[in-house]
Amino acid sequence: MAAIEKRTTQILIAFAAVLFIVYLIAGAIDILAGFGILPITVFVPSPVRGLVLVIISIVFLTSLRELTKDAIEGIHFLLVGGMLAFLVFLLDVIVLASHALGWLLALEDWVEWTVASDLGPSILLFPITIPLIYVHRKGKQRRTRHTRTDAEEKETDNNGNL
Repeated sequence: MAAIEKRTTQILIAFAAVLFIVYLIAGAIDILAGFGILPITVFVPSPVRGLVLVIISIVFLTSLRELTKDAIEGIHFLLVGGMLAFLVFLLDVIVLASHALGWLLALEDWVEWTVASDLGPSILLFPITIPLIYVHRKGKQRRTRHTRTDAEEKETDNNGNL
């Protein structure tokens, strides 16, 4: 297992903790509101979407656990959680776009449609996962640098220089 710089690890742990808590709370609210236990008017509740958000939060929790062990796998779980969050966000945006198209075409079922009726927590939460792009790019640069170093060492060994 490769170790991560201490400061970077602390930042990633804090970020994973925030993402875990936010996605867990949003998922729990969506589930409870979907079953009618919690009255909510901000978005149309869906217990299935809430369950997906809870699953994403569990991925972030796993990332948090691995990062506290100073394992590089924590970054991988963090990125997978970000990818899952992006896919759910993308799905909600596609649904929103298709409903907007129905409204623009003045289809019978979409005459009274509004954007607010399709806003879900995944659309509102995804922007906080965007810094994961920086984490991915930083890791990619670090891997590229290490790969070049390894290749240079092999080339040196092949030339007979030890």
